[in-house]
Amino acid sequence: MFKLYLFSIVSFFFIVSCANIIPLSGGEKDITPPEIIYFEPKTKSCNFNQKKITIEFDEYIVGNNITKEFFSSPTLNNNPIITIKGKKAYIELNNELKPDQTYILNLDNCFKDLNEGNILKSLKYVFSTGENIDSYVLSGLIKKTPNYIEPLIFSNKMYVLIYEKKPDSIIRVHEAKYIVKLNNKNEYKIENVAKKEYEIYFLIDENENLQYDLGEVVGFERNDTIFTFKEVNKKIFKPDALKQDSVNYKNSLNIYINSKKEHIKIIKLYNEKYEEVQSFTIDQSVKNKNDTLIINNLYPGKYNIFVFEDVNKNKKLDMGNFINKILPEKILYQDSTEIRTNWDHRILINL
Repeated sequence: MFKLYLFSIVSFFFIVSCANIIPLSGGEKDITPPEIIYFEPKTKSCNFNQKKITIEFDEYIVGNNITKEFFSSPTLNNNPIITIKGKKAYIELNNELKPDQTYILNLDNCFKDLNEGNILKSLKYVFSTGENIDSYVLSGLIKKTPNYIEPLIFSNKMYVLIYEKKPDSIIRVHEAKYIVKLNNKNEYKIENVAKKEYEIYFLIDENENLQYDLGEVVGFERNDTIFTFKEVNKKIFKPDALKQDSVNYKNSLNIYINSKKEHIKIIKLYNEKYEEVQSFTIDQSVKNKNDTLIINNLYPGKYNIFVFEDVNKNKKLDMGNFINKILPEKILYQDSTEIRTNWDHRILINL
């Protein structure tokens, strides 16, 4: 009887040992965003008169900040109501649509899969209330910002705004005929546009109020290239802000300018944050004229030196006007230097 009992215990532990469950690896992580099964009505439908659009995906989905990411070209008076159920998204158009108009509903980044959160980054729905879909394509490059302002950092706050006529005094996103929202790109492209002449502008909407505010980076298009700039720089440092009156750093910056060009020149000194520290105007109306600037007692640190050509000879730096598509004045020279205590620094500028 004892042997039988002992055998039962040994057998029990053997069975338990053999029954250990090893979890499956599950394979590679899913990194594929949801795919479209169908649109109803089909995308690029003509004579569109529906109030509801259905999109079916190949997997369960959820929304991804739809209110912020969605926009349309041209802008709808009321954003559609977008709901999700399982593998389907429903778009209810609560707007009166214009006749003979091609609409582009931009749904980039609006949906992601339920399990892994993979975002569908490119999704548009196009339809026309007329007989045809507009087929013209607009594209171009975005030139980097001038070096006297912060480098251009591409983000989802960047817009290319396409107007049928020049705005009066300010650019607002919702007033554009077509909107291109950029995502880490230095080029833009929009399809299904009506073929005509347009006024094209650029905006980095830092405060996300969907309009231009003074100090934000803007730009305009010329020959398929968008030139970006700021109309004004940041606040000018006052001497007492640098405490130069109370601290003697015993240094100097000597700038020697040798020019063969007959121009009025504006020299600007910026700190590392591109805040203006000093500004000078030199009237070199005679060829081969040499000028010397001496700046004493600078706060130690790195500085950026720029020489601009005063094209309109008003002896001040004009930063351009984006509405009238006027570029800032031309940079003739730019360089950087480091200022140290108890050092005299000399820079020769040949123009």
